[in-house]
Amino acid sequence: MKQITFLLVITFLFSSFFGRTQNEFNPSSYHVHLVYDQVLASEHREIERIFQSAGIQLTFSWAHTPLQISRQVKSWVFPALGSTQFTERQKSYRDGYFRGHIPKSETDIYLFFVQGDTNRYFSIPNKAIGFIGINRGQFSERNIFKTIGIQLGLPSAQMDSLPEISSFTDEQIRLLKENKIPLRFNDDYENIETSNGRVAFYFWKENPDGTFLVNPLYPMQQIKHPFKQNHFFVYLDVTNPFFKPRFQVLGFHICLIHMLAVLLTLVLQFFTFRKINKRMLDSRFFKRLSYRFAKLLVWGLAISSNILAFYATEYYYTNFHMRFHEITSFHGKSQLELEHKLSDAFQFRTQDALFGRSQIFRQISQSWYAQREDRVLYFDVDSTNHARFLHARNVLELKTKKYNRRTQSHFVVFRFHDKNDVIVREKVYNHMGFELTNKLFLPDPAKRILVFVNGYRPVSTNQSMSDFLGTFQEKGVEFPDSKNQLFSMDRYAYWEPWNRFNERFQQRIQADEIWYADGHHSVSTSNHGSVIKFAGTAAVYPKPCKGNTHHCFRTKLPSNQTVETLSLLATSPNYDGFDLRFQHGRIAGKNLLQVLNEAPNYSKNDTLFIVSHSMGHAYAMGMCAELHGKIQFGECFIMAPENAIGKSFDSRAWIAAWQYGAVRTGKHKHAPCQQDGVAAQSLVKGLPSNHRIPFPRSHENQMGFFESHFIGYYTWIFDIPKGHPGYVTQH
Repeated sequence: MKQITFLLVITFLFSSFFGRTQNEFNPSSYHVHLVYDQVLASEHREIERIFQSAGIQLTFSWAHTPLQISRQVKSWVFPALGSTQFTERQKSYRDGYFRGHIPKSETDIYLFFVQGDTNRYFSIPNKAIGFIGINRGQFSERNIFKTIGIQLGLPSAQMDSLPEISSFTDEQIRLLKENKIPLRFNDDYENIETSNGRVAFYFWKENPDGTFLVNPLYPMQQIKHPFKQNHFFVYLDVTNPFFKPRFQVLGFHICLIHMLAVLLTLVLQFFTFRKINKRMLDSRFFKRLSYRFAKLLVWGLAISSNILAFYATEYYYTNFHMRFHEITSFHGKSQLELEHKLSDAFQFRTQDALFGRSQIFRQISQSWYAQREDRVLYFDVDSTNHARFLHARNVLELKTKKYNRRTQSHFVVFRFHDKNDVIVREKVYNHMGFELTNKLFLPDPAKRILVFVNGYRPVSTNQSMSDFLGTFQEKGVEFPDSKNQLFSMDRYAYWEPWNRFNERFQQRIQADEIWYADGHHSVSTSNHGSVIKFAGTAAVYPKPCKGNTHHCFRTKLPSNQTVETLSLLATSPNYDGFDLRFQHGRIAGKNLLQVLNEAPNYSKNDTLFIVSHSMGHAYAMGMCAELHGKIQFGECFIMAPENAIGKSFDSRAWIAAWQYGAVRTGKHKHAPCQQDGVAAQSLVKGLPSNHRIPFPRSHENQMGFFESHFIGYYTWIFDIPKGHPGYVTQH
């Protein structure tokens, strides 16, 4: 128990440090949208007054919704406060509301009033969405106050314990003022719409004859295209007795068809051994010996055949049985219900996709069917505007414009026919739903591409220890590893809150496109090897020395042993962990190529700029391995790399490459107490030593075990004068 508590405390310290804030994003006013299908009697002046005392102006307004979900459900289920995930029903209601093209910004808060216990409410820190229960038109005004407080960064345990609407304490006012995280509309675990991924997903409803009516001006309206992933979803066919999963072994879902296939090989094995044994009884010594060797051989073949039978069944199940298959348990369900249930491990499992493909979900009458196809979907549209899915290919072809090229991106092509079944025009859309027909023939402009690659993302940015402990059981110690997708915005608020770090780079680079890659992986892939080892080091490592004299060169351990302080740092390279992040980065590199080579742009005349931090270094190297020769390399900025010697970096491929952070050895070394303990720093393998830029002496007050690693303390790189090493070039 003591070890668990120790681990939680250290993890909290690590997480809360990364939740430190700078003095940039902190709006003083928010617009609170109260969403229900009728205006409820309410009075918010007291709430406005209390938040005003903390320097926050709230503006309330009722927002009508046409959704009737809240009244259809007699009592909504509210997660426990401290949970970091919305329920599937909450996500479904939220997504249905925002499909009405309602504007969203960092200062909009949406509170959804739904049927439920009037004492229940739910919100997540730094998320713009909250839910409040109502009963017969009545709700608690106090719950509005508590919900908004949690959304703006106050600990849920503190807010929930308030018996009534009351003034903020000095500590709560401080927390509100220090919380600079922009509000987000999704929780940290769910997928959000992005334009890249190996597999594009499509949903549509069609008539029994295979047709569906489309709007000729915008035919993509009838096709839902919510997201891309790097995997397929395989339906577990829970209603089929032969394919219904019975149990799990080593991650495989075992069903009756697997067991029957293995049983068949065992029966054949039994009769084969029986025949051999019978012949052995009637044979002499040497012949009997040869039969024994034959029996050993048959044993090996039998074991192999059992394994082969299992994998052959698994291959057939995944690639043929499920290639086009009815999803029987979703008969009569809506597209939104199916979409949200794809993450249900009891009904679907994922299968990694090595190549770009499409996965289609078609609703025919009341039944849903899933199928796998190539990247480009083709639809024929007749003179009455009825579309029919024709086929899919990996080639983008326009017959009316004599355009034909193989593509790595996902497209949808509509071919419109006249009464004589002659193609009169064609329209091309990307997966996001933007028409590209005319852009296919535009000149290819040279672009600057800026990519930010973040490192480890801690599970909590809460400033309260009690609130952290209250939510720990729900979250676990770490977030899952990266899903290897890129986003066009700072999805996890990794860079933006810290003095608009990303915008500062953009002001210098002046990029035409900006992408954010997620290099987050478990601590087990780092030199620490585990969170427990990291926690142990953090607990005994000396704090920064006060004054100009350092007395941190040796450290006394709890066992009374005295050791060299630098020996406590995790410097032994974890090559396997580095390579795992490197390989996952290659997947992200393929996804970046996918979006950069979408017509009319081709990446070969584009220039890449990369900013990486911590674990993001290995991930960025993997991306670059995939991008090499397919785009020009500009400048690379490496901040506090984790395991810098994990793999050789090709600095010659770049116009300029710079490493920033603490220094352990050499002329510019920092004191032991100033070292980066999160990622012990070494010169990036393959980078010239004069391209390593140490923390300046003027910023040594921002150095330490955690501090030297914190991305928010690296804004000093923008103060490097032009012409000096490490200068971020103004383009």
